[in-house]
Amino acid sequence: MAAVSLAGMARTAAAPAAQAQVAAGGLGNIMVPCSTDSLAAAISNANSHGGATLTLPAHCIFSITAPSTVADGPPLITASIALLGGPGTVISRDPVAAFRILDIAAGGALRVSSVAIQNGSTAGLGGGIQNAGNLQLNQVLLSGNSAANGGGVANISGSTANIYPTVFDRNTA
Repeated sequence: MAAVSLAGMARTAAAPAAQAQVAAGGLGNIMVPCSTDSLAAAISNANSHGGATLTLPAHCIFSITAPSTVADGPPLITASIALLGGPGTVISRDPVAAFRILDIAAGGALRVSSVAIQNGSTAGLGGGIQNAGNLQLNQVLLSGNSAANGGGVANISGSTANIYPTVFDRNTA
């Protein structure tokens, strides 16, 4: 594997077979209704049961107006979780408060596919995503996120990020 630095983030290129590294277990597949409260509850439930695959509806905008913590929109990812979206699936921050969209703890794993992550903002690391564990992105749009470092993604030392066809657009650090 080769490490590459991209505008405030580290990226590890890996063969497609490595995509299976972030496999969600625990609860199996959960269909998440189109509401930010349902998304937060599903992440909390998956965290407490060893992980899950969370299937998000197409053409749904999860507009987070109040963060779960001071710094993070949905709850911190501490288990192995997959977020699987479809056309028009968006997780975004309402511009009233500043917080990052997703945060993966050391020991946590997150696989995101077919989801747009937009408008995260923090004075710290990773406006869109802060990763201290294992992150895999596939067909993700990271757009309009801002942070002191890693506007779209901040990959903390010792963590792993595998990024497959993904677009970084108008992120600032």
